[in-house]
Amino acid sequence: MRAYCEHCAYPLSTCVCSALVPFDIPLDIYILQHAKEASHAKNTAKLVAISNQRTHIVAHNDAERINALKQTLSPNTSAILYPSDNSAALEDHKDALARRLTHLVVIDGSWRQAFGIMQLYPWLTMLPSFHFNSAPQTQYAIRHTQVKAGLSTLEATAYALGCVYNIDVSPLYNLQQAMQQHWQGPKHHRRATKKTNLARG
Repeated sequence: MRAYCEHCAYPLSTCVCSALVPFDIPLDIYILQHAKEASHAKNTAKLVAISNQRTHIVAHNDAERINALKQTLSPNTSAILYPSDNSAALEDHKDALARRLTHLVVIDGSWRQAFGIMQLYPWLTMLPSFHFNSAPQTQYAIRHTQVKAGLSTLEATAYALGCVYNIDVSPLYNLQQAMQQHWQGPKHHRRATKKTNLARG
């Protein structure tokens, strides 16, 4: 039986604790995770969660926690990272968001899964939604995808935090890099880095 690290929950052979530098964030982040993403070894959402105490992963099919989340979020103090016809560029609203934002929702899943979650919970569309205009090129190369514009969930979260609050998010990027360095999966799972907007993995 494979042994796992009690803290980061990765196999001991790929433990990322040596790269873990806990840091504080100025709001609560709720990662709304598609159920199929939870079992992916290369999923980056849990890296965000172990880096700080204000990130919460909520399974998209956990009705009780979804209902609690619905009661927690308010359009006045919450926002969601989700590009759509009605979303605005995060970079254009960062000052206003820094003043009022207390909760940020990030969807963890493929583009199709994210769309399905938005259809399943239409109340999410009541939250102000944002996309990225000038996110950096992804450095997440170990997960194959056909989507040309896609950051990992960690990268999307890190960019949003850095953009809005001007805080050092290198601890997050370092965790992702550590995971990639340890990755022992097939090389064909890797992808070439491309220009990105939002969020996969």
